[in-house]
Amino acid sequence: MARIRTIKPEFFKHEDLFDAEQETGLPLRLAFAGIWTVCDREGRFEWRPRAIKTDVLPYDDVDFSRVLDALATRGFVVRYRVAGKDYGYVPGFSRHQVINNRESDSKLPEPPQAPDIPDYSTPAPRVNDASPTRHDLAQAEGEGEGEREGNIDGGGYAQAREPMPDAPTFREQMLDALGVSPSGLTGPGGKQICSRVDMELAERWQRDLGLTRDAILIVIRETMAAKRDGPPSTLRYFDKAMRREAARQAEPPLQPAPSDEVNHDRQPARDRREATAADRHQRIILAAATARAPSR
Repeated sequence: MARIRTIKPEFFKHEDLFDAEQETGLPLRLAFAGIWTVCDREGRFEWRPRAIKTDVLPYDDVDFSRVLDALATRGFVVRYRVAGKDYGYVPGFSRHQVINNRESDSKLPEPPQAPDIPDYSTPAPRVNDASPTRHDLAQAEGEGEGEREGNIDGGGYAQAREPMPDAPTFREQMLDALGVSPSGLTGPGGKQICSRVDMELAERWQRDLGLTRDAILIVIRETMAAKRDGPPSTLRYFDKAMRREAARQAEPPLQPAPSDEVNHDRQPARDRREATAADRHQRIILAAATARAPSR
C-alpha cells in the first residue's frame, strides 16, 4: 500500500543521485522517491522488484530489479535477508520523514545492526554498475567475494554498515554560529531564521560575492559576538557585513616594503616621491630668487 511521504527541495539537487542516474541510464531519482511511498514507517520494504514497479513506475519499460540493484550498490537502499526472505530499507528514512501517528507499526523484521545514516549518504559503489538482467545480487557481487566488505556469507546482500557520525548541513552550521536551536525559531514571536529565502541569500553570497561557506560562518560568528540583543530574524541582517568581507578579500595583497640598505634608489616609493617634491620646491625657490636679483 502506497503512503504519503515528504520530499525536500534539496532532493532535486542531489549530485550523487544524478551522477548515478547518468551512469546507469536508469530513472533512479524518480524511482528512489517512489520507493519512499512503498516503505513502512521505519523505512523498510519487501524486496519485490516487480511488485514495487507497479506502484512506482507502472508505465516505464524498465527492469526494476536493475533499478534496485543500482540504488543498493550506491548505498541509497540496503538489501538484507531474514528467515530466507529478502527485504530492503532506506538509511536515514526516519530523519527525513514526518510520519502520521495513525500509521500502523512496521510488520517487517529489522535489518541486522541497521544504522540510521542521514542525508541518504552515497558511498562509492561496490560494483561498476547494476546487474544487466533480473539476476540475484549474488551473481553481481557474491561469487568469490564472500569475504569482501558489504556482503554476508557471499550471498551478495548488503551488510549494514557501522553508524556514521552526523555531518551537519550548511544550514545547521549557520544556526550554530547564530546560537539558534535547530528549529531556527528566534524570539517569542516565533520567526524562523535560515528559512528557504535565507538559504537562497546565502547561495548568492557564494555565487555573486565569491565567499566560501567557511568565510560566511566566520562573518556570522564575528557579527554575533558584537551583537547584544540576540540573533536577528533573517540573514539579510548580515548582508552588508558579507559585502564588506567580499570587498576586503578582493583587495590586492600588500607588498612588503623593500629594505633600506646602502642604495638610495631602494628606499620606499613614498620617500622617493617626497624627496622629488622637496627638490622641485627648492628649484622653484632658487629660480624665483634669481629672477628678482638686480642685474649688474
